[in-house]
Amino acid sequence: MKSFRFLKKWQAIRPIIAITLSFSITILVFQNCGDSKLKTKSVSASVVIGSQAALKLMLSPPVAINSYGRLVVIVDTSSSAIKGTCVNEVDHPQYVENGSATDCAKGFDRTGDRFVWIKKWIESLRAFPEYAGNSGEGLKILIVPYAGGSHNRPKKDSEDAFYMEDFRTPDQALKYVDILEKEQQNAVAAAPNETPMGTSFVYKGLLWAYDKMKVEFYRLGENARHARWDVVIVGDGVRRPRVSDFNKLVSPCNAKGEFVAGAGAEYMRTECLTWVNKVKPKIGDPDDNDPNKSWYKAQQIFDMPRVRGFGNKTKIQLVQPHLENIDEDLRKPISKISDLVKNQDKINQLQYLEDRMNLKIFTSSSPTVLPTKVGGMSYYSKTYKIADFTVLNLNARVDSTGTLIIDSDVDGVADKDEITTSPTNARSNGTCLDGIEARGFTCKINGCDKNNDSDADGLNECEELSLGTSDLEMDSDSDGIPDLYEFLYETRMYSNDRELKSDTTSNFYSFAKGVVGHADLLSVDPRFLVETSFKETTSQNLKPRYTLQIKAVPLVQTLEVTRNTNPLWRGIGNPRFGILPNSMLGGIIHSAGMNEVVILLRLVSQEQGESIFFIGRLPNVNYTNPVIPKLKTSIFKQVSY
Repeated sequence: MKSFRFLKKWQAIRPIIAITLSFSITILVFQNCGDSKLKTKSVSASVVIGSQAALKLMLSPPVAINSYGRLVVIVDTSSSAIKGTCVNEVDHPQYVENGSATDCAKGFDRTGDRFVWIKKWIESLRAFPEYAGNSGEGLKILIVPYAGGSHNRPKKDSEDAFYMEDFRTPDQALKYVDILEKEQQNAVAAAPNETPMGTSFVYKGLLWAYDKMKVEFYRLGENARHARWDVVIVGDGVRRPRVSDFNKLVSPCNAKGEFVAGAGAEYMRTECLTWVNKVKPKIGDPDDNDPNKSWYKAQQIFDMPRVRGFGNKTKIQLVQPHLENIDEDLRKPISKISDLVKNQDKINQLQYLEDRMNLKIFTSSSPTVLPTKVGGMSYYSKTYKIADFTVLNLNARVDSTGTLIIDSDVDGVADKDEITTSPTNARSNGTCLDGIEARGFTCKINGCDKNNDSDADGLNECEELSLGTSDLEMDSDSDGIPDLYEFLYETRMYSNDRELKSDTTSNFYSFAKGVVGHADLLSVDPRFLVETSFKETTSQNLKPRYTLQIKAVPLVQTLEVTRNTNPLWRGIGNPRFGILPNSMLGGIIHSAGMNEVVILLRLVSQEQGESIFFIGRLPNVNYTNPVIPKLKTSIFKQVSY
């Protein structure tokens, strides 16, 4: 084969081909999230290229990018938190009409841990320096308690309506959480078993939050483009009352106010509606516990920024406190319920949202252990270490047949296979990478912005929608492979690619070698593989040091590309931290024969486990005369937040 060369370790006869990188790196210790000042030195690197002298590099520390933060917490404040169902309640599995009112299941959060978590979330966001300015508008919070029956919430005429009517300052939000926490403590102390049945109306909380968020979007105007929207739904997800429960309670009527007990009792036909309308305010309307209504409203919240012309979607997180206190039969994943039609009563609201919206449920059983974090980079993340060091030639990779293919425009299709599409235009149809339709996906063009890339991973909104990945997260499945590279290297975009395959390798290992995930790595010509080394040692002061080396990278004869592959990045970021297209993960303009070699570093927080990606580009590595450009600090850019 004459269409490729190899970038190898330095040799006397071709000294300019060589590149050996040796990085000496200290632990990154940050004063707080987004602070550019360090308690120790930032990442330093000694780089040796052939016989050149070592060059000191300094990576900028990770930073947060959001000028405006909006946190919405929709929290269950019903009696279910204090106690579960009692034997004398119709939704108890062993319901007895005159059963004990004190023989009750545990409440899902009797100790009130969820209020402690909410306060910690608020405090963590308040520590973000990016939210400190903007004339006090940087960080605002909306707390939405929900419950049914006589404790009906949220409602406009309640004593605490002020706190729910609008997004409030952190101090005001903390004060409201204190009020809610004290309210539960008083209820537990006074009469823990004398609480109404109506609970868990998450739909009402979602509806209220949607209306308030819509107003806040209009109020922020263009500034909404630079806001991060976090929504956390906290509760057990158990629906009370359900239609079947209500029908038992109002028999011989039903929840619609109809008489259903057979012939006769004509007076009941006229009284049913009146009776049912009197019962609903006391225990709640089961129609508001329809999982589909909650899903529809949550989806509206999720899509709100995009619908209003901003690329970033809302990030929704689901939290179920104390799983051990929730009936196992009422918190089964939807996939584990064999017949949804026959088992409607077993559908958990949060499990349903998780399934329909591809979300994740978090949990904790301790007030000191947060179930999840909010915001971008975590307030608790102060120490980062290098976890992965990957070198890629974006224009060359080994396909499933073991062939080293040329992909000049970085669109996921080999140049030789671009018969009806252009090998020098990554998006021949003007919207999606050519490889998306070539691989059997449908390029979706509605409900997305083809010019916007909110997470800077090189995939625009329409491509993320077509592939089912997140346009808020550079690495949707958190396995260390950014979404664009998951697509290019045909790894699993929705699951962990570090799991071992039958050949004892992993998709991640194949990716790091420049090979697609489902290829037989053991049968690939070794000359086609990327060769690197990554070694961590400990210095005398016990700080980790790393030796990172690039030993071999295949080069190919590319075509000239005059169109930038990367879409415009304008989503969730503050403009002063804006990511330029040339700093992103996709292909860029280059001349014929030039190869785009990139260095991808993944840093991991030692406190929270979150990942931050840095990329260093070695553009214009010439196939014919591979001169390696001198590395500078400026080539390494943070590309995730």
